[in-house]
Amino acid sequence: MEKKRVFCLLLTALMITALITGCVTVGGSGSPDGQKLNWDSDQDGNLKVENISGLDADVYIQSAYVRSVKSGGNVLINVPGTQASGSQRDVAVYKRAENTDLDTPPDAAALNAFSVSLRPAGSGEKTKIIRIPRPEQGDTQLNVSSGSRDLLVEFSYPFEITTFGSVSAQIIKGQINTGTELGSLDHSDDPVSIPMRAGFNQFTIVYTVVNNGKFRRFYFPDWENPVQRDRANTIFLGMDIKQQYFIPPISNIARVSWVGAEDDYATLKIQNKTGKGIQLIVEDQGVNGRRGSIEDFAVGTFVGADTLQADGSRRFRMNPGSFKLTATDVTSHQSVADVPEVILDAGTNYTWIITLGSSSTLTPETNIRTDLSSLIQRWTITSEPEGAKILLSVESTDSSVGTFRDKDLGNTGAGGVLTHRVSIADFIPDITYGNASKVLVKIRAEKDGYIPVTQAINAKTLIDSGSDFKLDEFKLPRMADQNTAKSWVIEDVNWIPIE
Repeated sequence: MEKKRVFCLLLTALMITALITGCVTVGGSGSPDGQKLNWDSDQDGNLKVENISGLDADVYIQSAYVRSVKSGGNVLINVPGTQASGSQRDVAVYKRAENTDLDTPPDAAALNAFSVSLRPAGSGEKTKIIRIPRPEQGDTQLNVSSGSRDLLVEFSYPFEITTFGSVSAQIIKGQINTGTELGSLDHSDDPVSIPMRAGFNQFTIVYTVVNNGKFRRFYFPDWENPVQRDRANTIFLGMDIKQQYFIPPISNIARVSWVGAEDDYATLKIQNKTGKGIQLIVEDQGVNGRRGSIEDFAVGTFVGADTLQADGSRRFRMNPGSFKLTATDVTSHQSVADVPEVILDAGTNYTWIITLGSSSTLTPETNIRTDLSSLIQRWTITSEPEGAKILLSVESTDSSVGTFRDKDLGNTGAGGVLTHRVSIADFIPDITYGNASKVLVKIRAEKDGYIPVTQAINAKTLIDSGSDFKLDEFKLPRMADQNTAKSWVIEDVNWIPIE
């Protein structure tokens, strides 16, 4: 019995010794897992580390190992001993696969080293969020032991208009096609700090807007636009106390129009000046678009609306989109006139005046400059309210005719009237009677606080109208307030197609 008791005591002692020895082995230096790796998050903390480097990483604070974080993962760390006024802490990050000694990590494994100001968890201060960037974003030959440091740059997205819906901003260092992604922020997210080199930096912001199930994506800046390019360049200096980069709200980089419920549609006005009855055919130019009479496309129209008697005029409410318009003779069913493509935007008015006129008696390829060089037209443009800017654009589906946007014709003056002397041969030099039906002249009236209104006129109509041409009055509806608007339109941005 005594021998058995001694044997049990000896076995217990050996087990304790083995356990202690095992703990010492795990905690000692000289092996890849010199200390026991800790991948866990604290329940609360004053520092959150997000790892977008593409590598597993080890995190050190004040030269002491605290956590490991998987690639694509994050950990919450409660760093003790920080003061309410802020305490500076040195943070270093190493590549997990190359960190052969947790007690004395080699400089060759270093990813980043930087300083961060922390306050106690639960002090009311937002948790500091650090993102570990990809290795190519860090310093080359970073020597942590020599005290070299990256700058910790705080990226924030402080302001955005919530009416847009869900908005996120992807941060790219460099240009959109060749730069490196640093991460993304929603406008409601807390700021994120990213280690970066001091000096000159370029950033591209890619915005994704989701509203009513529809995705829109665009970027800032346009690197071919010197004004935008300069606005996006940033220099971070080592002597600055706090490095910050504010992602600009959409309203700062693009023109936003607020659209009320009544502005969801385009208005298409068609005037028949052919002297005979016509039928209106519409072809949707979108994917899987259909073709049919205008009464099949217009909103709230009635049976028989697809025909217009001689000198008849009618307005149609249309869903936005790109369409081809055709007018055919109701008797012969032959085409009388067409508009190969018109883009109908929500909240805008378009006018198509259908004529036969003198052009039908001329040969198709007669050059307008030769035959109509003496025709100087007097355009009369009226607007309500007065003081609207009038802009002229030309769109063509004929490759031989050049296009342009937003030629400024001036503003409507007292009484809302603007007169302008125009030679169509001057602003569309390559137009012919053969291609005039493929050329669309757009005249837009706009004024701050109002929704722009566009009238689209076929170039053939202008030719046939003679020396005097008068548009319908531009009646600009007041712009909806962003707090009550049903939707919105973003203009003047660099769009990215959604696949």
